[in-house]
Amino acid sequence: MIFFKEVKYLRLAQATWDARTQVLIDFPAWQNLVSQKLETLLDGIEQIDVKLNKIDKGVEANSSKLDKLIEMLSIVMQRQNLSTRLKPSDEFTQHNSQSLKLIQQAAAEFKLLPKNNPNYTQVSMMLGSALSSTGELKQAERLFNEVLEKSSVKAERALAHFNLFQVQLRNKDYAKSIQHLQKASY
Repeated sequence: MIFFKEVKYLRLAQATWDARTQVLIDFPAWQNLVSQKLETLLDGIEQIDVKLNKIDKGVEANSSKLDKLIEMLSIVMQRQNLSTRLKPSDEFTQHNSQSLKLIQQAAAEFKLLPKNNPNYTQVSMMLGSALSSTGELKQAERLFNEVLEKSSVKAERALAHFNLFQVQLRNKDYAKSIQHLQKASY
């Protein structure tokens, strides 16, 4: 009887061995399938990498444009004694044709930039200030309102409200100017 039990275990072991070795024997058949799928996956990853590189170059180009815009506006603002905080005297700023051209060029380039850039609100404030000094109050107002929409930074929002106070005051809309002045103080 013990002999039959051993034979039974040996047959079970052989059946298990045969099943396991059959997997190894069948390996080349599904190895080709796995290899094909892996090649397809690697090709897809390579295409994604190419697209990400293009996006990265686009982001770098936009960042570079934004840096140039900041630099250009900084130069104009420094020469004209302007700041991101509007002053009543800004409306009396005398611009020469070069500074007007630079501000108009900056405004045109700014429209092409993506609004999700982290420095977008900073440039909005700078450009709004420069445009306000040229008498372009509607464009300046639009930019300051964009800062209010996009920024969650309390100081930026307060400055935008203060600048809107100045713009509305120049437009002789005293009710709105007071509202913005009150919001600037919060």
